[in-house]
Amino acid sequence: MGKGHNYVPWREVEYWRCIRCGRCCREYLVPLTLGEAMNLMRKYGPVVIKKDHKLVLACKPNGDCIFLEWNNGVAYCTIYPERPHVCRMYPFYIRLKPLPGVSERKAEYLCEDGLKLYVYIDLLCKGVGSGYPVKLIVSRIVANWRDFAGI
Repeated sequence: MGKGHNYVPWREVEYWRCIRCGRCCREYLVPLTLGEAMNLMRKYGPVVIKKDHKLVLACKPNGDCIFLEWNNGVAYCTIYPERPHVCRMYPFYIRLKPLPGVSERKAEYLCEDGLKLYVYIDLLCKGVGSGYPVKLIVSRIVANWRDFAGI
């Protein structure tokens, strides 16, 4: 748990798709908004813990996310339709300001309304390099982020 990330600008990644390896569900804590935490606790009981003053999903004894299950080596989220926002976004990471030390120009994404965002992809995700052209899906990723952020 708690491994770092290796974020690069979205323009440096040609393809991505989730290969359902479960790595992100095993290696990272899942931070939650208060609303997400309350909804999940109401529906599933004590599945949220506080860590370093943040609300996060609880983990199984082996470190897996409490909602991660396996079927023939394929990772499944048992709450997929209602999974937390951070799970919906991974491996994409969106900011209003660029990350220091990373190409600002290659990370820049200009929305139709003129809002400038900075979009990154975590190279530690095993789905990077396969699947869908990032340039075709980045607008949908940004729209989902903006909906959630209310921006």
